[in-house]
Amino acid sequence: LKLMDTLPHCKSTSYRGLTIPLFNFTRCGPIGAIGWLHQEVVYSPMCEGYKEQTNCSDEARVGMRCAIDGYESTVARQVICHPKLADRPALCDDGVDVSCLKLSVSCFIHKHQFCDGIADCSDGVDEGSCHGITEKVCQRRFTNSVSMGIPIAWIEDGEADCLGDIDESLDKWPTCGFQGTRRISQKNLACAEVYLCRPSGFVELVQLCDGLDTCGKENKVCKESRKLKNIFETPITQIHAERIFHCFQGLESLLHLTNTRCLAVNFSISDNNVLGRNQYRQLVVPLSQDKLTTSINCGHVFGAVYVYLSCLYKCKNSSCILENTVKFDSCKGQYKERVFSLNNFKELTFLIKHKRYETYQNDVFLCKNSFCVDYDKVCNLIDDCGDASDEVNCTNHFQCEESKDFIPITKLCDSKIDCVDLTDECNAYCNRKIVQSSWENVIGWFLGVMAVLSNLASMPTPIKAIKRKRSNESLANNIMLFLIITGDLLVGTYMVIILAYSTYHGPRYCKIQLEWLTSISCSAIGVINIFGTLLSVFAMTSLSLFRMSSVTRNISIPRPVSRKGTLKILLISFLLVGIAIAIACIPLIGYFEDYFVNGLYHGSENRLFLGAPNKTDHINILEAYYGRLRTDSLRWDQIRQLINDMFSKDYTGVPHEKIEFYGNDAVCIFKYMVTFDDPQHNFVWAVHTLLTVCFLVITIAYIKIERTSTESAPTVADKETNKVLRNRRRTTQKKVTILIITDFISWIPFITICILHSAKLLDASSWYSTFSMVLNPLNSIINPLILSTSIVQKLEKAKELIRNRLQRAPQGIADQNKDTQMLPKG
Repeated sequence: LKLMDTLPHCKSTSYRGLTIPLFNFTRCGPIGAIGWLHQEVVYSPMCEGYKEQTNCSDEARVGMRCAIDGYESTVARQVICHPKLADRPALCDDGVDVSCLKLSVSCFIHKHQFCDGIADCSDGVDEGSCHGITEKVCQRRFTNSVSMGIPIAWIEDGEADCLGDIDESLDKWPTCGFQGTRRISQKNLACAEVYLCRPSGFVELVQLCDGLDTCGKENKVCKESRKLKNIFETPITQIHAERIFHCFQGLESLLHLTNTRCLAVNFSISDNNVLGRNQYRQLVVPLSQDKLTTSINCGHVFGAVYVYLSCLYKCKNSSCILENTVKFDSCKGQYKERVFSLNNFKELTFLIKHKRYETYQNDVFLCKNSFCVDYDKVCNLIDDCGDASDEVNCTNHFQCEESKDFIPITKLCDSKIDCVDLTDECNAYCNRKIVQSSWENVIGWFLGVMAVLSNLASMPTPIKAIKRKRSNESLANNIMLFLIITGDLLVGTYMVIILAYSTYHGPRYCKIQLEWLTSISCSAIGVINIFGTLLSVFAMTSLSLFRMSSVTRNISIPRPVSRKGTLKILLISFLLVGIAIAIACIPLIGYFEDYFVNGLYHGSENRLFLGAPNKTDHINILEAYYGRLRTDSLRWDQIRQLINDMFSKDYTGVPHEKIEFYGNDAVCIFKYMVTFDDPQHNFVWAVHTLLTVCFLVITIAYIKIERTSTESAPTVADKETNKVLRNRRRTTQKKVTILIITDFISWIPFITICILHSAKLLDASSWYSTFSMVLNPLNSIINPLILSTSIVQKLEKAKELIRNRLQRAPQGIADQNKDTQMLPKG
């Protein structure tokens, strides 16, 4: 294009048909004001069509370069998207100088000022929602001094926004995806899979569930994903009255269940007496019969219901949300059929005609940006004002930090993830750790280290005895003792490992909990724990039966070791180990995943599947996307396939990490507590029954051993009264008593809690940490002290050594005093 020649004259707007001269100092000069209209300044150009605001001679006044009448020229900055010149004709041939955006009542800017890194609006709305900005940069035609990304919507939109018109050529911009999902790559967003809309279109994962239906009804699926049912926000309306809760007609018979009665009260804002309003709005609300002024918890009410109750001061810890008074010039551009009136005979305001009942009211909420919304749009978990002023002062929600989404306050710290960034569960109120409390950490470290050390100290004794092979009975006893010690050592090792992980991650665990629960480490630790527990219990049961058999058959002379006896003992040992391994590993076999997988984690970027939903939640989300499924029962592999079809497959696909059986809790322990509707119920209770039977067998066997030994004791005593034998029997009796008591302390209360949990009479899910740190390792410490003589002997030697030293100490002091007295005086 050629440069525009300087126009010496233009047609005046003040004198029709008259031309006036234009000079360099008059070009792009101040806009003239010709008067006032309705308290607003009226501007008038010097020339028709604002021609004096083109071809600026002062470069500092240039706002944009464009073609005017086919020639390259400039337009003054001051007339581009001036709020008072919104109706002026375009100066540029392509009309780019009038491409303006009205983002709010008080914000009117050029489109190239949107997301340019500078807050041009007083409320910052032009920089508040900058999503979908290109990774590649260009110089914008308005404010083009710095290269920056542009909104993807500007690419090939028929209007050149970048210098050189590069935004109108798709080939000049890097893209992501292929064919139907090909799109411009965005700033700070790596190329990844996208959500596929039905029947067509797609949405980036970061834009999914943002409250906007980008390509269809994806927010219906999101609503199901977040389990946000239709929240109660609008009361039942009658003429001049609103009925709230079970004050609905037909439901008042429920009042006797809640000790309340419905009471009609007048609703009005304090200091708000509007002339011409059709009387006060009457509310029928439930109030306690004994305390009509008692406040209620409003964490489960939203919209108009919340507005009414909060402004009646019936909500706990909440003030009236209607703090801004509606004036005559509020809500600009809205309610065109408003009727002006007086508030308290002092301030000018307006009323709105009720469409249904032909009454006049002023029940609107005034946002901080001067926009207005109805009461049912206030405190309803959605930013209807655009500046969130309709939500920020409400006490019925929690706002996620990263996404700024609002969730019901009742979902805060409920052990279910509702925020993409996990801030609803990872905050100052409920920041989770692997081992939650400090006292559990202290007790856990003590018991875990004691279990490891005591069992390591006991290990050499059965190993040496096995090598000597004195008799079949001795071999059986010591092999079982070795298995018991090995199992208890594994339980102690589990505790040390889980506490080490807890100490290492600390409070940071809360943010990575899903990665931890789906990790191989968590499953491996869980296998170690339950394998050690089962091996110890099985071996202890076998040892009890071996000893009871020996005592009841009165075997006084041990039988020598035989090959047949050795093979029998080894076969039993391998059988016990095999059963323990099988029970521990069955939940991790892929063939049984439909019984043992607790949920699927689809990555932190996937906003549709928050956390790790279980199978029921997955099916509900799939039905919201696909419609009614042919079957209500799907296998996990079918669910994974249906989810894959919901997203593109341009890259690595959507991840599906399993929350395995041992990932039920942060401590990665066997899922002892299940309800009757849990698919793992039969397996878990089979293990419960097996362990209970083993503990009963152990108890009965040792009681039988004690009775038999007591009955046979007088025969030996008649032949040879031996104090050592009596002490040995007394020591054995103490050991048996301690063994039975610890079995009951560690198992009977626990199995009782599991029964109550299964019957849903008690929710003991949060007790896993206490069980794993306190009750679980108790037997692992007691067993080596009772069953192994090596530790007992070492403790007795230490006790004897301490006693001797204490006895020698007074004698040494006496001898020293005696020597002192024998010294010659002076």
